[in-house]
Amino acid sequence: MTNPQIAEIAAKAWCRWTHGGGRIERDEHGRLNWRGVKCGRWGDHPVERKDEWQPIGQSLAAYLKEQSDA
Repeated sequence: MTNPQIAEIAAKAWCRWTHGGGRIERDEHGRLNWRGVKCGRWGDHPVERKDEWQPIGQSLAAYLKEQSDA
């Protein structure tokens, strides 16, 4: 195991232990991502701009279908 790997494991363990919540922000590449309030660590799965609206569109389509079936 290399030093960077050890550092990453330690940082994630510290974040989990002292977790104080987080918020959704844009990272330096403009992607939506979760960021820890206390540690500032970014989540592992950022959402690219091109993919942001897909789940919203799916939810909206499901809602509209539900409303028309009622």
